[in-house]
Amino acid sequence: MPRTNKKILGKNVKEEIWQSLFESLKKARNGSDFEKIMSRLLPDDERTMFEKRLLISRLLDQGVPIREIGRRMSVTRRTITFLRSGFKQRSSGKGR
Repeated sequence: MPRTNKKILGKNVKEEIWQSLFESLKKARNGSDFEKIMSRLLPDDERTMFEKRLLISRLLDQGVPIREIGRRMSVTRRTITFLRSGFKQRSSGKGR
C-alpha cells in the first residue's frame, strides 16, 4: 500500500472535498463516465486497489470464504478481514 502524508485534514475541508466528489459522481451517466472520473482522481495502481476492494466486498456479501477470496485475488487474509470488519462497522452504524 502506498505511503501517505499523515497530515490530518480539517473537518470542514473533508466535508467539502467529499461533497465535491459526490457532485462529480452524480454527473456520471454510466460506468464509462464513472471510470473516466476515477481515472482523473486515481493513478492506475490505486484504481486497481479500489477495484479489488469493491470486488472483495461483493464476494464477502455473497458468502465466499476468506481463503477462497484470497486465492482467487492474490490478496492476504489480513487485507480481507480488515475490509470485512470495516464493512461490518459501517453497516452497523459504527463507522465514520
